[in-house]
Amino acid sequence: MFLLQNPLPLAAAPLFAVKDIASFVGGGLVGVLINQFYSRRQARTEVSLKLIDHYFEMYGDLEAANTYLAGPLPVPLPELTQEEAKALNIVRKVADWFDTVGRLYGSGYANRRLLDEVGIGDLMIQFRRQLENHPRNCNAHTQWRNLFAYPGKPD
Repeated sequence: MFLLQNPLPLAAAPLFAVKDIASFVGGGLVGVLINQFYSRRQARTEVSLKLIDHYFEMYGDLEAANTYLAGPLPVPLPELTQEEAKALNIVRKVADWFDTVGRLYGSGYANRRLLDEVGIGDLMIQFRRQLENHPRNCNAHTQWRNLFAYPGKPD
C-alpha cells in the first residue's frame, strides 16, 4: 500500500521521512523559542505593571519619606523622638520597596524601559540622593544594595 501512495523507491522513502521529522522538530523548536521570548517579555511587563500599581498605592508613604528626608535637622542630632521614629519607619518601607524594584530591574525580571518611562527610575535616584545626604540614613548602602545599584537607565 505504501508503494501505491509513494511512487519513489523504498530507499528514498526513509530520507523523506527523516527530512519531514527534522523540519517538524526544527519548526517546533523555533516555535518554542519564539513562545519563550514573548512569554518572558509579557512576564516582565506584568511584573512592571504590578510595581507601578504598588507605587500608586504607596504614593503617600513616598511623599512622607521625601518630606522627612528633605527637612532640616538640628545639629547635633537630638535623641530620636516617637514622631521621627515613625517617619524613619516610612523611609525604611519606601527604601525596601525601591530595593525590591532595583533587584527586579537588575535581574531582568522587570521591564526596564517601562519603569524608566513611567519615571520610577528617576524617583529612585532622587530618593537615593536624599537618603545618602540625610544624617540618619540607616546605613543605607549596606541595607539597600539594590537601591544603590539601580542605574536609572535601560541597558
